[in-house]
Amino acid sequence: MNINRQFAGAASGARAPSRTLSDDFDCLPIAPLLAGARARGLAEAFEMLGIAAILVAADGDVLFANSEAQALFGPHLNLVGEHLSTGDEVSQRALRRMMDAALKGAKRSGEMTLQRGGGLRALRLRATPVASAEADPFQLLKAVILID
Repeated sequence: MNINRQFAGAASGARAPSRTLSDDFDCLPIAPLLAGARARGLAEAFEMLGIAAILVAADGDVLFANSEAQALFGPHLNLVGEHLSTGDEVSQRALRRMMDAALKGAKRSGEMTLQRGGGLRALRLRATPVASAEADPFQLLKAVILID
């Protein structure tokens, strides 16, 4: 909707055009920014709680990995481009299955244990779908992977 045209019409005494549903879509360019802000808020909450968290988009791309999660990255679990990668093929398949289930909206959290070797304790990864993701087409965040 052209705001200048609406105000000009009102000044001339003409009746302002009524709003239609399509006028509500004028905000579409800002929707990804709002969705990103929502995801950042969730990421900040995990950060404040000291929980290692990775936020994942519908296509499996990592949107954000907080500092706790990044501190656990190494040859056994890492970010390659925008995708999580494990150190071996068997673990990579398990990670993919866990993420796919969460991205498809599984009711239960998917879980896997990742052995790190070198005397380091194993990591437990849990992937959970974001409940509001189905109802909100502008929601970028589709799943959260928590690591402990």
